[in-house]
Amino acid sequence: MTQTQGLNKVLGCSKCNGLANAENYGFKIYHYPEGHKVKVDNQLTNNLNFVTKGKAIIHYNQTFTIDIAAEEMVLIPEGSDIVVEMLEPTSVVLMRFDTYTSTCRQLNGEDYSEYVPLDGYKLYPTPILAPLQQFLNLLIEVMTKGIDCIHYHDCKRKEFFFYLKGYYSKEQIVKLMYPLLSKEFKFKDFVYKNYHHVNNVIDLIKLSDMGRSQFFERFKEEFGVTAKQWMIRKKSEAILLRLSEPEASIKEIMFDFGFNSASQFNRFCKQYLGDNPSSLVHKNS
Repeated sequence: MTQTQGLNKVLGCSKCNGLANAENYGFKIYHYPEGHKVKVDNQLTNNLNFVTKGKAIIHYNQTFTIDIAAEEMVLIPEGSDIVVEMLEPTSVVLMRFDTYTSTCRQLNGEDYSEYVPLDGYKLYPTPILAPLQQFLNLLIEVMTKGIDCIHYHDCKRKEFFFYLKGYYSKEQIVKLMYPLLSKEFKFKDFVYKNYHHVNNVIDLIKLSDMGRSQFFERFKEEFGVTAKQWMIRKKSEAILLRLSEPEASIKEIMFDFGFNSASQFNRFCKQYLGDNPSSLVHKNS
């Protein structure tokens, strides 16, 4: 009896210093009333929407609309402008992520080019198959009971891609994930694969074999913000993630991210994370 009761309780995660308090990371669960509207301009991340209940209509980039209902999922790419209107009480599990990541071989546009829709990119609602539905049910239960740390979110994101590759056809995968697989998005793939290996935009430009003006113009076109703004945001998120780890070493983090002095690191944290490193560690402990 004691063992059974223990399975229904979260015993240790309330003290975890990796709680997922970043708005643009991992999974979120939302419940909306009928008639509610959600408006997002220049979405900052790729958002995979799993509708677990209800029905909604999505207005995408002022170009077209689609209907999506329970047991369907759809990807809203980074940089999109959308308005979502709930046609009835609707529940959604949202998975925010930067790029297509998996422990299997990475998909790419060349491997799946024959499946790319001839009528151009649209939002394609995809059915949530039984294994993925079970995955979502457990995710909702666990998060509702208090396991909501960044490490758990990262594991579940990777697990999702295993189910996607294992249970969905190539045509379904391409229709769902097209923005991350097509040749049009190779520049974004380059940025996502390399930005964490450099300390500044200039070093990233050197890796790209593009001229400065060409790079800056292409970056603003693809991401909707300047390269400097985007790099600072990513650096801030990565630093916050490191500061939330158990026994985080401020000195080690400072050098890993290319800061030359404690005062320089302190200024960065205050400006972009709202507090000094020591306080940020304390808040997440």
